[in-house]
Amino acid sequence: MVLFGTLGNKTTPLYGGGQVPNPSNVLVLTAAPSANAVGNPVGTIAVDRVAGISYMAVKNTGLSGTVTWAILGGATAAIATINSNAPIAGNYVLAGTANQITITQTAGTSTFTIPAAFIAPGSIAATSTVTGGTGVIATTGNVVSSAGAVAAATTVTGGTGVIATTGNVSATAGAVNAGTTITASSGDITATNGDFVASTAAKGPKVVGTTVTGATPVVNSVRAGQVGFSDVINAAAVGALVMTNTLVSATSKIIAIATCATVGSAVQIRDMVPGSGTVTFNVTNLGGSNTATTIFINFWILN
Repeated sequence: MVLFGTLGNKTTPLYGGGQVPNPSNVLVLTAAPSANAVGNPVGTIAVDRVAGISYMAVKNTGLSGTVTWAILGGATAAIATINSNAPIAGNYVLAGTANQITITQTAGTSTFTIPAAFIAPGSIAATSTVTGGTGVIATTGNVVSSAGAVAAATTVTGGTGVIATTGNVSATAGAVNAGTTITASSGDITATNGDFVASTAAKGPKVVGTTVTGATPVVNSVRAGQVGFSDVINAAAVGALVMTNTLVSATSKIIAIATCATVGSAVQIRDMVPGSGTVTFNVTNLGGSNTATTIFINFWILN
């Protein structure tokens, strides 16, 4: 009989007739293997039969060190993919996005945070309220509230507009500033404790009105506008000119002025009598000529 090869360490087992220089020892445990089990060489397999997880010793730093155990697989511990993406070389990277998501890595923990200077790639929608401690600024677009409020402790600045389609734009302590326009498409712009101030002398409240002419009563249901009466008021007489306007009530405050282009006539409003949906202008002709042209009354209903 001829024997091929030699046997080395007598404690090294034979597998299938060949000698294995570094055989794997299999430990069957009731818990995860300890990092202090330094008596187990690299390649040792440990099985936690209670949790159903298998481990392999991949690093052993010696009697005064520790053993590093890598999870091989099991019922609950192994992760093959995340959202169908497999790790690369055993590593799965959790990456943030500049100015959107910041990830801080510590031992065993990845913490996701929003940076102090947050830049959204698209729109930001809130189901209730968006509050800015120092300011909400839109440099080129709009700050839009479709149903709720845009509230800021100091300033809301819109590069092209601040738009509240059904809700409010409110500043509790500071200012609401728009580069071009503040628009309320269906609600109100209200100053509860302040004023509407035009800082430039040539600027101020501007109301787009309409002009309607005819014989009294003339219908013109706008907040501010002009009514033209074709009625005649004789010299030194008083005429009652009636405007129908659904915005008028008995307590309405109205600013109005009367004009007429007839030479020799001089019309002025003696008094106004507002009612429910109507206002009567009692106009005096202080001139020496009867009115021959249309008498115009420019009005502004304040409440």
